[in-house]
Amino acid sequence: MNLLLMALVPLMFTQDSSFTDSTGLIPAGITAARADTLLTAYEQYLADQELPYDDWLNLARRLAQASHWQEAVQVYSGLLADFPGDPDARLGRGLVLAWQGDYAAAEQDLKPVTVAHADYIDAWIALGNVYYWWDRPEPAIAAYTGWVNLTPEQAGGYLARAKVYYAARRFPQARRDLRRAAGLDGDIAQIDGLRRELNREPASRPWEPRLSIDVQTFSGTRQDWTTLNLEVKRELPVGSVSGQLLQVERFSLVDQALAVDGYLNLWRRAYGNAKVQWAGQPQVLPGLDVTMELFQGFGRGWEASASLRRMVFPGKVVMITGGSLGLYLGDWYGRSRVLFLPDNDGYGVSGAVAIRRYFGTVDNFGEVSVAGGREVEYDANETTIHNNSAFTLRGQSFINRRLGLTFSLGLGRTANFTQRGFNLGLITRW
Repeated sequence: MNLLLMALVPLMFTQDSSFTDSTGLIPAGITAARADTLLTAYEQYLADQELPYDDWLNLARRLAQASHWQEAVQVYSGLLADFPGDPDARLGRGLVLAWQGDYAAAEQDLKPVTVAHADYIDAWIALGNVYYWWDRPEPAIAAYTGWVNLTPEQAGGYLARAKVYYAARRFPQARRDLRRAAGLDGDIAQIDGLRRELNREPASRPWEPRLSIDVQTFSGTRQDWTTLNLEVKRELPVGSVSGQLLQVERFSLVDQALAVDGYLNLWRRAYGNAKVQWAGQPQVLPGLDVTMELFQGFGRGWEASASLRRMVFPGKVVMITGGSLGLYLGDWYGRSRVLFLPDNDGYGVSGAVAIRRYFGTVDNFGEVSVAGGREVEYDANETTIHNNSAFTLRGQSFINRRLGLTFSLGLGRTANFTQRGFNLGLITRW
């Protein structure tokens, strides 16, 4: 059953002399004696000569290893003509077809092997790989589950299945498999790298434009606040970067601002965020608003962060420091956050707690949060810091892989007024 697994091991050719034959079937770097043997075997096959089973299989395997996939498929097909039910030949041909990108044909070879030989680990692995490359996560998960069931005490199956869960945006299930892989001495670098990506929650496609409107209404004589935000996000191999254009109306004054927001993968389970926002002629916004935050994962689903924010208003600079602690637990995520703001007595404290529930994928969730403490406000005349409390209900849902909606409803109170607001957003991915 494991003969074809040997095909994945480099050919055991010595490198003492280089040889390339005129047919192009033998890769450079193979000794002449070995090349003659392989060429002779292939010529015998083309001449329809009788060859022992092992010689046919080794010939197909070596042709595949040398990237001569069409010839390898031809030899495997000839072998299957004489041995129709041979699982090694079907596995070998299925692998080569998958490498060629012919996933449907590869599935036709590999799936019957897993049915007829349910204990053939290599077949489950190969079938899972085909579905993964084919961008069919659900059957890939099923195939890798066959691998996991046969080797429950090995990390490989859990790690492979976690990658598919990640691709399918099913982050809670991916975290579960990564914990199991870590407990079985899996590759910690791969495991921690995936954990970091899961916490950062990257978009599923390279580009992600967003458009949102936020409206806040107040009791008494205060006028409404309105914010329009257009954002375009680009996923990168090392993180993400987004550009934002904002228009903010407060106290009958209007500001426009530009912002750049980036995330960068750092060391194991760590990533950083930096956001810079600039307003040209600020009336209600800080002229410069810079935020930096460092995130570090640890333990079983925990993540901590430390942040620093510097807001430059005309005549005043406000420095805000903070920290947070979050926990991923199955389909649930909880986060507490504390901010320290300067006031007349030194520093005031603001805190918030949020609880989120994921539904199916990380892109669909509902969240409730409560907050209270100090808040910074600027109205073109002066910067004030006052106490407030707030309750927010927030959600996100994707209609399909490319189109999603966001919403939030909020209620806040200060000593002088009550604040009510809503936010609606449209997300596209391509």
